[in-house]
Amino acid sequence: MKKSDKLSKRDVVLPSLNNDDNLIILYKENKKLLEKASRIKKENKLSNEEFIKLIKEYIPIPISIFKNNSPLEALVKYLKENLDLSLSEISRLLNRDQRTIWITYDNAKKKIKNLDVSSKITIPLTYFSERELSILENLVDHLIEQKFSLPKISELLERNYKTIYTIYTRIKKKDAR
Repeated sequence: MKKSDKLSKRDVVLPSLNNDDNLIILYKENKKLLEKASRIKKENKLSNEEFIKLIKEYIPIPISIFKNNSPLEALVKYLKENLDLSLSEISRLLNRDQRTIWITYDNAKKKIKNLDVSSKITIPLTYFSERELSILENLVDHLIEQKFSLPKISELLERNYKTIYTIYTRIKKKDAR
């Protein structure tokens, strides 16, 4: 693969979503990113598995989508509606059953009206395919690795500090196994 084909964080544009023009820009930029990824797959004759692995490495997920939303529902809705991925692609990327993803997306459509994608703090999609931890545990674990304090994580995710602390203790218990 050519060095110029690698996708970087600069390829993903996350403008402020205060107006419809910015939503259109976000959609077009994400569409360009997906088209670039598709072109890379064809040019390098990558198998679906290799392509999925490549995508996992480069898709940044803004942490603001998780504010006061069910983590899995927010993630599935973001991947489906903002990145135009199919439910089967999402199930492979997240290492989950297609039926689970379908039901989750159906629930998310009913519950979540708009996702806040304005955060400049992102987490790579690969973290969410690891099934040892829940989606929220993976998110908190990544933020801790990035040296965010528990109160700051609580503020970023708009969750109660005690909830974040409980998740942190669960992560420590699971890591100790």
